[in-house]
Amino acid sequence: MPKMRNRWFQIPLFHTPNTRYEKKVTWLELFYDLIFVAAFIQLGNGLSERVSLSGFASFAGIFLTLWVVWTGFTTFSNRFTVDDFLHRILVICQMFTVGGMAITAPLVLKGEITYFAVTYAIAQGLVSSFYFRAYFQQKIGKKFSFYWGSVFAIGSILWLSSILFQPPITFFVWGIATITILLAPFNFRSRHLESHYPADQEHLSERFGLLTIIVLGESFVKVL
Repeated sequence: MPKMRNRWFQIPLFHTPNTRYEKKVTWLELFYDLIFVAAFIQLGNGLSERVSLSGFASFAGIFLTLWVVWTGFTTFSNRFTVDDFLHRILVICQMFTVGGMAITAPLVLKGEITYFAVTYAIAQGLVSSFYFRAYFQQKIGKKFSFYWGSVFAIGSILWLSSILFQPPITFFVWGIATITILLAPFNFRSRHLESHYPADQEHLSERFGLLTIIVLGESFVKVL
């Protein structure tokens, strides 16, 4: 087990599956998942008011964008171990942005896109800040931190710039921003970094499994 560290300030520790302790899901990660489940429920409520092929397509697109933010934070938590005051403040700030996304997601189905785009841009910017903090504080894995920090920073800028346009151009910019992040793991540089810094698959499996169970549980509550 890792030794106790200062709760007020920590240098993010780069984690690989070759370390001598097993990485477990933290209470903060579980609380973070609940915010996303709330967002999924709100998005489902919006779909129930607009049951159509176009409504489902919009629902799927917004769900994908929410999934990208969740995956970004989850991947960071998989690669870095940090639990100090600054990290918790940043995570709580992102929870508020996810809450904002939950409230504004149904509005997108009605044609109001500005608030969702701004909150989403902030959410991606915060994911970027997690990686850049690790880049400046941790010597190990600097290339990995810089790469993913840059990917989410570009995504954040694209989402924020989308409010300068009107639909359907806005949705086109959203698509470019989302595809940029979705394709990021498959290029040569990313695969090279992955070979040097492999993910902890056990921790990732636990994270995805727990989120799926929570979502299914909330779905049963909605049905009942």
